Amino acid sequence: MVQTCSGFRMVKLILKFCKQKLNRKVLSEAALSPVKQLALIVFILETLKHNNAQFIIATHSPILMGIPGASLYEIREREMERVEYTDTEHYRITKRFFG
Repeated sequence: MVQTCSGFRMVKLILKFCKQKLNRKVLSEAALSPVKQLALIVFILETLKHNNAQFIIATHSPILMGIPGASLYEIREREMERVEYTDTEHYRITKRFFG
């Protein structure tokens, strides 16, 4: 019988599997609610505090982009450049929405 689980729980299971089998941490695509995104941030910060690790995250989420100390890069058609959090399109749109 197949059991279903939340996106965040699935991510944790994937990370556990990768750590055991590959000695790596890999984060696969998962749609996370804002509360689960905040929980993921806590998980990331705790992992960084206690391990020599890095996370590469491709996201449109201004919540995940707001991880303290994150280096953000914007990929465009012909270039990639480092950007400040408040200069990202998704931050500006969210700020305008909650205005």
